[in-house]
Amino acid sequence: MYTVRDLHNLPPTLDIPTAAQLLGISRTKAYRLAKTNHFPCPILHIGNSY
Repeated sequence: MYTVRDLHNLPPTLDIPTAAQLLGISRTKAYRLAKTNHFPCPILHIGNSY
């Protein structure tokens, strides 16, 4: 469980596993949503990576 202070201390960008944990979804589902452009937040693609 994250506190408000924890959330304020996060960097401006997150990797998908961290974002998934914050959103309460599995890592697999998060990558599937990102791949199909249905992730609930903007995704930054760098090369073949997220």
